[in-house]
Amino acid sequence: MIRALAIAALTLVSGLALAQPAPTTQPGPSAPAAPASRGIPRDLSPIESRFADRLRALKPDNPLAYFLLGEEVADAATTRDGIALARHIYVLAAALDSSHGGRVASSACFALADLATNDRDRRWLVSTARLLSPQSVPPAWTRRPETPADDSVSVQLATFMGLVRSGDGVQARNTLDKPGVERLLESYDSLLERLGISGGASSLEREAQRWPCPDCGNERIQRRGYASNQPRLCVNCRGTPGPQLTNAQLIGHLRFESWLLQGSQRSWAAQVASDAGAPLIEASPDAIPELFSIDPALVYWRDGQWLATPDGSPPPAKSKKPPATPKPDEPQKPASAPGASSGA
Repeated sequence: MIRALAIAALTLVSGLALAQPAPTTQPGPSAPAAPASRGIPRDLSPIESRFADRLRALKPDNPLAYFLLGEEVADAATTRDGIALARHIYVLAAALDSSHGGRVASSACFALADLATNDRDRRWLVSTARLLSPQSVPPAWTRRPETPADDSVSVQLATFMGLVRSGDGVQARNTLDKPGVERLLESYDSLLERLGISGGASSLEREAQRWPCPDCGNERIQRRGYASNQPRLCVNCRGTPGPQLTNAQLIGHLRFESWLLQGSQRSWAAQVASDAGAPLIEASPDAIPELFSIDPALVYWRDGQWLATPDGSPPPAKSKKPPATPKPDEPQKPASAPGASSGA
């Protein structure tokens, strides 16, 4: 009896399973592939928000559009972010046009020279612009000679460096406000980076804003909040106001001050100390992106990032041709038999 009930239950379960409709596998549209990751999204800067539509409309087959937009961004730029964006657009304009005659690339190099922060890069960019388009070079008599920095301004900038290092922020800011000092500091931005001062000129300006110490006012001790009213070492600056520099950063500060205090007559040793004996860069349009550490393949602007394709997908892989199979060398036939005379 029990066996018969078990067989009946098993038969009922099997019948219900067979009664369920089998899932159909009809062909249909596949789910769209997820777009390639564009990295961590970030908020756009004011200059990017202002020109977002124009940036999104840039296409690599129109280098002139890059250059014209770079001019507008450079004219409207009031911050370092704006200048960096204009420089980036100019570099792409030069890279995209270098193989199409070079007229736009030459103009982009002249524009980059106006934005250069040191004389070495400025001279190289002007030389590259003349190489790309010799007919666009103005006559020598129309060029305005460059005026070297006044030695007194260099001394004031060296004084600013010492004030920043000692944490005297008020005096440092007053020194920076003197005519020509801030401009001279910004012109040495890349040199400061090469000397190991991370952040360059902007980092020094930030340090000038941070000091004096907000807790002790650079008195190095604190008296408030203690029952005994005994002086105690400041918990914020630990008795040493100013930025905490590593040995390499301190050496970079001193090298830069030595560079400034030599005036216009600088020795070869000072030059080597400032640029570590960096070799001269050959004037070539192919070296422009490398000089500014910009990838020329990323030409589409999307939401604050430069991408290689309009939708952010990886670019198609370039097909590699198999190496040609070398043909076996055929024995060369002598032109004439050895020892044979031409008159035979």
